[in-house]
Amino acid sequence: MRWPFLKQKQQPKTLPEQPLVEPLIIVVSIPPYFLNSKKEIIRQTLSDESLFRIRFESENTIEFFSKQSGDNFFDLWESGLKILHLQQGDVLIRIFLDQEMLRFSFQTSDQFMKLTPLFTSIFNQLCLPSSYFDGKHLPEEIALLIKSFILAICVDKNPSYQQELRNNIDLLSRHKVPSNLEAKFLPYVLNYIILSYIASYQKTFQKKDVDLLQKLLRFAFKNFDQPKDELLEALLYISLGQISQAALNDPSAQAQVLLKRSIESYQKAQKHFNQYMFPYDYGRLHIIIADLYNKLFLLTAENQSLRDCIFHLREAEKIFTRASMPLLWVKIKDKLASAFSLLASLSNNEEIAFMAIDNYNELQNFYQKTSPEKFAKTEEEIGHIHYYLGKKLKDESHLDESLKHYFQALEVLENLKKPEELSNLEKSILKAQEEIKRII
Repeated sequence: MRWPFLKQKQQPKTLPEQPLVEPLIIVVSIPPYFLNSKKEIIRQTLSDESLFRIRFESENTIEFFSKQSGDNFFDLWESGLKILHLQQGDVLIRIFLDQEMLRFSFQTSDQFMKLTPLFTSIFNQLCLPSSYFDGKHLPEEIALLIKSFILAICVDKNPSYQQELRNNIDLLSRHKVPSNLEAKFLPYVLNYIILSYIASYQKTFQKKDVDLLQKLLRFAFKNFDQPKDELLEALLYISLGQISQAALNDPSAQAQVLLKRSIESYQKAQKHFNQYMFPYDYGRLHIIIADLYNKLFLLTAENQSLRDCIFHLREAEKIFTRASMPLLWVKIKDKLASAFSLLASLSNNEEIAFMAIDNYNELQNFYQKTSPEKFAKTEEEIGHIHYYLGKKLKDESHLDESLKHYFQALEVLENLKKPEELSNLEKSILKAQEEIKRII
């Protein structure tokens, strides 16, 4: 039996040869009861020195994964970050035994910063029969899949990984399903194939790719134990959402339909990723759904889509605080401030305009010490909102406030020597001054 995709794809055109960056540092965390022979199987699986350097680590928190819940999420996440930092690793692979099942989990330091395909969770596990570690090596197909997934989650690091990943996917399509792989393991394996495929081909996605991956997912849904494994169901819905999201890269795609499908899939997944058990997965889905609603607004000009975008961003900022994830927090705040500002102008709502200003003020506080240019841009945006309010309400105080922010931005941009930005800002200042003259 061949893998269920798997009408053979044509061999992709070879990209121009590019030198690889330093090989990826793969840190493997294993339980203390793993024998050296099992470590050797892992080493053989990843034995490609042009791509991977392997280091082993022992981790106390690893057994928390066997509970299949997020009770100890922050322990796991922080422990993984610490290991990656100390080992200067690119990927942490956790492997542990759960009864007759081996579970592989993958973590990267920027895992929750990724908001477009391919993104994945530390709870998105590859489950395999424990008997695979009884021999001298893993089945070739499984070894190839693990290497492919590592490349998939690191593909943004270097263009050369893209071609290597495509070659692996093509090789995988020529293999048969391992004869001793029980049906209950298929959903996990197929999900990893789907995610690797998305990372490999998403920029050139066509309808045939979507059809192929949806066929795989239907097969995965058919084989998973629905009453028992709600987490796997959520992860499969996330993969379904990523298929629709990646399909947006096809110029001939029906973008509005795909956006709605993707939103629906992520919302189904979110029912299982509640904010207390799986906080970062829950929060990231809110950001992704918000971005999709924003794209839907740009297509339809329906204010409700913009309001939905704002709702999901506000839910996300409850999870990703300035203290816990400052770089993601500032992205959320920037999107939220822009969305409030746009909605205020479309609905002529003064209260919403002040919500935009509140969010920009928080951004100002962040950028004041970290980025003078972004600080100036935020000053300018606050100036624009006050100009809009002053013009709408014929209120000189708002126009004076807009000039105050414009001149503060002007001072920063003059020091940074940004002629184009200065020219645009000077035009805004003239408009505000002329509006004041009209009012008085």
